[in-house]
Amino acid sequence: SYFQRAEAGSDEICTLIYRQRHKNGNYCWMETKCSTDTENGVPYIILTSMDISQQVEAESMLDQQKNFMDLLFDANPDLIMVKDEEGKIIFCNQALAEISGKSKEEIYHTGLSGIEITSDEKASIPEQEQQVLQQGKTLHSEEQITTNNGSVSYYQTRRMPLPSTSGKQLLLSISTNIDKVKHYQQESEKALRLRTDFFSVMSHEIKTPLNALMGMAELLIKRKPRKDQFKLLQTIH
Repeated sequence: SYFQRAEAGSDEICTLIYRQRHKNGNYCWMETKCSTDTENGVPYIILTSMDISQQVEAESMLDQQKNFMDLLFDANPDLIMVKDEEGKIIFCNQALAEISGKSKEEIYHTGLSGIEITSDEKASIPEQEQQVLQQGKTLHSEEQITTNNGSVSYYQTRRMPLPSTSGKQLLLSISTNIDKVKHYQQESEKALRLRTDFFSVMSHEIKTPLNALMGMAELLIKRKPRKDQFKLLQTIH
């Protein structure tokens, strides 16, 4: 069809990429550019071909590495995301997409995670992110995050600068679920309160009869008991 359009006087340039078998039996990738010209009013086609096997192989390797990294991050249960200087999300893993109820493509399109931070730390997050980007600090915070199904979970978040070959400042955020830690912490605090209450009550309950017992022992000692009785009363006291 290109040749037909060229004969009809079209001057468009066409690029074709295809695999071709070499005379030694191996296959190579070729890129052919087609252009048209005229000579003495007669149109003709110029074909320029170049072996791009190394380029295709390099691109294939990059795709494989990207797929491997995506699989690696998606297998991580932590919430992982990368933000640019404007605070837009340019990368996230599957765990973050799942709790937000969005696909990765939707997050990349809007640049927003869709998750809601409900703790007191929410107001300080923009300031923290600026410190990370401008001062290269690594900061930690504890946050409560509401998932897409309405449940609230506790997360320990680490924000750190991410080196970039483009020279742009990027921010890496990794949030680890600490619901079990918070549960054990709350249970420990509850147990401590119960123990404190128990000893407080027991102390009061024990002091009352002990005071009476000690008072009676003192009264009996004052009555000049026998020597053997005196030792026993001292022991009771």
